[in-house]
Amino acid sequence: MQAPIDNPAANKSFLKFLPGYGAEQVSIAGGFTHIFAAAQAALALMWFAGFLLISLSIFYLRTRRKSSVVSG
Repeated sequence: MQAPIDNPAANKSFLKFLPGYGAEQVSIAGGFTHIFAAAQAALALMWFAGFLLISLSIFYLRTRRKSSVVSG
């Protein structure tokens, strides 16, 4: 859906907010032009960092050791 080569309706403005848009634009620009798409590369890295932060947070919450207080 995000690939402008595969999808003729890929010129919709909401597609820019999907996770694969930046990476797809960087790969197409790198494959067919001599231009580096810096803004799209930054967008792809932001999606990566966001998903990494979410996944590490979930990992931390699921694997943290629960401390038990023993009074005695």
